[in-house]
Amino acid sequence: LASMIAYIVSEQLKVEPVYDALLAQDLKRGQPRVWADRDPLLFEFVVQEGSEMDGKLIREIPLPERCLFVTITRQGDDLLPTGETRIHRGDHITAIVTGAEAGEAVNKLLPLSRV
Repeated sequence: LASMIAYIVSEQLKVEPVYDALLAQDLKRGQPRVWADRDPLLFEFVVQEGSEMDGKLIREIPLPERCLFVTITRQGDDLLPTGETRIHRGDHITAIVTGAEAGEAVNKLLPLSRV
């Protein structure tokens, strides 16, 4: 409704529609720079039986810097992990890593979940 009223008013006043003007202004400013190597990297992995992670508390696992476990899906239930959460085989862990070395951090973390 608001956009229709704005359009009708701009037609009556013979001025550029406000939303078109805002869009043009945004496009003039340009897009922000996005550094691919610094974007957060979200990934999921499954913990295998007998891996270094299996049976450990999160605080006992040598996580790479700037890495955080976001959720753990265990037997269909989603858990919000803390340092006191124990990891079990079959857990589906969603983690996020940030920083220029995000890909390298993932490569260090995944072997801990595998045998």
